[in-house]
Amino acid sequence: MLLSFFDNQSSADSLTGMDLIKLSPLMAKGAFTTLVGEDLTMAVSGAITPMSLRWGFPKVVGEIGRAAGAAKAD
Repeated sequence: MLLSFFDNQSSADSLTGMDLIKLSPLMAKGAFTTLVGEDLTMAVSGAITPMSLRWGFPKVVGEIGRAAGAAKAD
């Protein structure tokens, strides 16, 4: 599973558009997530506070669960 954080969609698109990344079996299975937005990135991986985790954690966990499910699928 590939988990990545980006400040903006353009940066996320740059990664997922790379030829080498496109060859990854993780990408083919959908076992990746690109979490986009400075607010979300800082809420769960930067300036963590109880309120930021309460707001951002459900979004992150949902995406991780989706990607993990795809990684597990045959």
